[in-house]
Amino acid sequence: MAGEQDDQKHHERVLHERMLAGDPLATTDLFRHFAVSLFRRLMTRYPTTDPDLVEQAVSQALLDYFVRPERYDDSKRSLRGYLTMAAERDLLNLRAVRPRRSRMIRDASPVELDAEARRQWEEGGDIADAIAEDETASELWAEAMSVARTDEERTVQRLRLDGERSTAAYAAALGWTDLPFAEQQRRLYRIKDRLDQRWRRRRERYG
Repeated sequence: MAGEQDDQKHHERVLHERMLAGDPLATTDLFRHFAVSLFRRLMTRYPTTDPDLVEQAVSQALLDYFVRPERYDDSKRSLRGYLTMAAERDLLNLRAVRPRRSRMIRDASPVELDAEARRQWEEGGDIADAIAEDETASELWAEAMSVARTDEERTVQRLRLDGERSTAAYAAALGWTDLPFAEQQRRLYRIKDRLDQRWRRRRERYG
């Protein structure tokens, strides 16, 4: 058992060194090594939490590490411990935010919902949350889909409107599973940004 743990720590140390060296394949290998085990660990600690939130927290923690790997200090804890702590922090933040957003949407009037939908799109949020209980949700849905111009954009927009938050789900639907996780995130962000910009222009033009 001790030998296996030592091998794992060595492997994770090598992965971190590859990240610091700018190895383009390191993000993919790190994601494969950590994502499932981090997800399972958090689900064990928080068994009643929505699995989508847990997956989102794990993805965010890994992405933050991919962007700034130098923040990790191996003299303080293992890489697994560092990522677990980061994912748990992100999960607790997500758990705190979701109830507030749900109450805000449930209690709002149709006029307030329309303003909230626009605000969330301007901030890059999920329109599915904003229009979930709006009386004109079907019209807003059609309007949101109308800004997608390519099959790729329509796939992304449809998943967003379905409330999907997992990068892995988008990657699978778009055929990006062979790409490094960080590249999946970058491509997805660019598509969402284009869709959001068109949405804002449309709402400004037509009100």
